[in-house]
Amino acid sequence: MIPSIRDAAAKDGTNPLLQMYSVLSKHIDAQPHYLLGIALWAFHTHIYNQYRKTPRLALLSPVHNCGKSTVLDILNAMAWNSKRVVDPTVASARDLANNHTLLLDEVDNMSIIRRMRSILNDGHSVGGCVTKLGKDGEVLSIPVYGPVALAGIGNLPATLMSRSVVIRLDRSKKDLERFKPNEQHYLPAFYNWAGQANLNPDPMMPAQIVGREADKWRPLIAIADSFNWGAAAREVALQFINEIDALDIKESVLHDTQRVFDELKVDIITCDMLHNKLVENKEGEYEVDYADRKIGKFKLGLILRDFRIWSRVHRYNKGKPQKCWFRQDFEEMWERYS
Repeated sequence: MIPSIRDAAAKDGTNPLLQMYSVLSKHIDAQPHYLLGIALWAFHTHIYNQYRKTPRLALLSPVHNCGKSTVLDILNAMAWNSKRVVDPTVASARDLANNHTLLLDEVDNMSIIRRMRSILNDGHSVGGCVTKLGKDGEVLSIPVYGPVALAGIGNLPATLMSRSVVIRLDRSKKDLERFKPNEQHYLPAFYNWAGQANLNPDPMMPAQIVGREADKWRPLIAIADSFNWGAAAREVALQFINEIDALDIKESVLHDTQRVFDELKVDIITCDMLHNKLVENKEGEYEVDYADRKIGKFKLGLILRDFRIWSRVHRYNKGKPQKCWFRQDFEEMWERYS
């Protein structure tokens, strides 16, 4: 089905979705399902307020120069009321979030995400708000529901990844056309479409897509249906889901354990304390969403056992014997998988 999209995009110059796909394919070297995902997300920025959730778009790569900025250039020319920013203040992002499509570049520094976590997470849903103090000390509630795309190296926090359509980009050896924003005039066509679009608020979803994944894909599949490419969009959605399921989270769990030990500055921690800290995840700093994936203490132990790390009984703080994790048992694996 995906190759047929590529072929149709080359032949059909009248279907706006295929036109968008064709533009992306000229300037970005990415897998076809990623190109369609980006195209659908761009359209969704023009109608997102018809739905209760707006998926984030995460443009991720292992290194620099993989095309993330080019994608943002294209989105800046096509997304609804777009505003491209690098390292925004919390105040500026808060004030922009509800009436712009935010395009956040260079979010490699996790501290940027932590500062903005309320805006990025709560702004995913209708009614999402953050608070600030008014001039007279009154508490004001500021709406932050709106589309956001983020570009960075590596991964985002688990809570944000679970709200995102994740696009993985690598360096290309192809001779791609350079995108020239000043020569492109796509927005009128998008606004035209949005003004006439009569979308299904609850399109049929594949049985495998439920919960938060269904929330993400509902507006995108409805858009594809409106262009008579719903079957392809459903196939693409399943490819994205399979990529998520196929991710080996074991290394991420290992990285997260190091973060806990380093944050608490301890050499020994009880099994209960480690697991509670990972599940709590207040700052959204861990790579895995332990509550969402239902990773309990037993499953956590099984994952760590694969790295030849076992808990041991110890009188923690000279109290009663209980199962504990020892930093020294992790250190070799932390170094190997850093």
